[in-house]
Amino acid sequence: MLWQVGVVGNRGYPFVADPAALQALGDHLTILYEPAHPAIVYGAATYSLLEPIIITIAVAGVAQHDHPVLSNLYLPPTTA
Repeated sequence: MLWQVGVVGNRGYPFVADPAALQALGDHLTILYEPAHPAIVYGAATYSLLEPIIITIAVAGVAQHDHPVLSNLYLPPTTA
């Protein structure tokens, strides 16, 4: 579980994710996982009437996805 992936590489409080930092994260993850390995982007609902954001993407697509700034990224275990 990677917490708040939208703020990777930023020490302040950005309103949008940094594409270069997400690309670096994606590049590193493709060293550890197959590019097609699933990754789940999770953003909690900010109000009780809203739904959470839950999107399954491939590890190779981490940089191409529009992440909510405070979203989390879950990487399920690889199979042997």
